[in-house]
Order: sequence, then C-alpha cells, then structure tokens
Amino acid sequence: MTIHLPFSPSAPTLPSWARMPHDERLSRIKELNDLDLSAADIASLLETTPSAVRGIAFRAGLRLSGATVVRRPAVEWDMADEVAEETWAPLGPSVRLVDLDENTCRWPVGQEEGSAQQFCGCQSVKRSSYCAAHAKMGRAV
Repeated sequence: MTIHLPFSPSAPTLPSWARMPHDERLSRIKELNDLDLSAADIASLLETTPSAVRGIAFRAGLRLSGATVVRRPAVEWDMADEVAEETWAPLGPSVRLVDLDENTCRWPVGQEEGSAQQFCGCQSVKRSSYCAAHAKMGRAV
C-alpha cells in the first residue's frame, strides 16, 4: 500500500520533532490523521513516539483514527453515601502492610517514627480497597 503524504518526510527542510513548533506538530498530526494513519504510523513518519502524538492530539481535542475509548462501568458506593462525616478518622486498630488481605481497608493512617506504615484495616466495601468511611472520604475531594 502506497501512502501519499501532503509533505515529504525526507525533505531537507523538515525540522526535527524537537525543533518543530507546536502549531506545526499539530497541523502535521491532523494532516496524517486525515489519511487514517495510526498514532504509531504518524509517530514513525514524524520521528517521535506514539505517546507524543497521542498527547498532542488529546490536548487539542483531536480524535486519532482507530482510537477507541474504553470506559469502565461506574462503581456504586451505596454504603459510603450512608456514612457520616465524623467517621472519617481511623475506625479501629491500625494494621501493618503485611497484615492486610483482600477484605481489609488499605487506607494509610500514618507512620510513627521508626515504625512501618500503618493502614486502617477495617472490613472493606465490596469491589473496593477501602472501608465505607474511607471510600466516602476519598470521593469527597
């Protein structure tokens, strides 16, 4: 398959990616995107990384060809919504990292001088790393 580019990538006047002004980078990405090239193909032609191409496109609100957005379903926090704000403090005896399991709250509650980091350790909410109070606290920001 032959791709006809709107400019010559091997032209001696083509500035390197590092010296190319932002506006020129964006216009070249738009031109190549209109040819339905992937971020990797565009990056190869512009001698940069696909991440750099995706970052500029994202900040400019440009949807790259072949780009798909994967959204995770929202987690329901019913239990956290019912917890009063005064319960945001550590709820029980704190535990060490090595004592945590899949059912204990992993909210860090502090570290005393010369000791290991401590965590909440209360029962965690289903599909969460935190107890109901700390899950609500994390969303309150």
